[in-house]
Amino acid sequence: MNIRNAEPIILKKGASSALLLFHGFSDEPETLRPLAEYLFRYLDMDIHIPLLAGHGSTMEEFRNVSFRSWVKQAQTAVEELTQQYGSVTVGGFSMGSLLALEAAADFPQIRQTLLLAPPLVFPPGRALLLAFLPLIKLFKKYKEKSLDEKGGNRHILDEEQRLHYRPRFQREPLSAIRQYDLLRRRAKRKLGQLNSPVLAIFSHRDRVAVIKNRIYLTKKIGKIPLVVLTVTESGHMLPVDRERFLLFRAVRDFMKGGEDERLS
Repeated sequence: MNIRNAEPIILKKGASSALLLFHGFSDEPETLRPLAEYLFRYLDMDIHIPLLAGHGSTMEEFRNVSFRSWVKQAQTAVEELTQQYGSVTVGGFSMGSLLALEAAADFPQIRQTLLLAPPLVFPPGRALLLAFLPLIKLFKKYKEKSLDEKGGNRHILDEEQRLHYRPRFQREPLSAIRQYDLLRRRAKRKLGQLNSPVLAIFSHRDRVAVIKNRIYLTKKIGKIPLVVLTVTESGHMLPVDRERFLLFRAVRDFMKGGEDERLS
């Protein structure tokens, strides 16, 4: 079991703008702490990372979570921050990027949107599992996570980081995976409703948000400004993997207002 703290992260300096970040599925805010602390150092901005419902606690809570709880939590956070700050940017990693997408579509006052490894479409094997998930759940309750012999997350290619960011649980409830998929389907339908500039970051070696997500996003996102960065030496866990500092700098530069085409 992971011994890291599972709690929201709030970094405040009394700024007039805020960044709201959402962590991924079966993950915790700590995965986004390095990015948050980097941005907090270089940008005049407060940063909020909530702990999503069903995460960071017991397997029972995780098993019974609903995607509607995540959506409601995200909506409430955006509503509160837009009342407190002059401008708000939303972002997320993996499943959290789907919540950021939802928020950006529903709240036109959002300034910018950050999508880190957005899993809009899955590889064939995972897509097949999701298609038959309602049936599979009748016979099986959990899916084993992709871990190495030391309990490290195989989706992190940096071996030191892999040991530091061990997942809290070694398996995931199929019921929660189903909720993740329902959120994914819902978010996909809102791609054309985005109004704020988007930075999307992908990796060629990501086995969850596979690279065809880059093509899908580019085709579906509409006419709003889109900057895409594609890295080559990281797995799915982009915020804590080998090219994390490249990611940090790209996010910083984008949020400063420079839609730098060199990122593409």
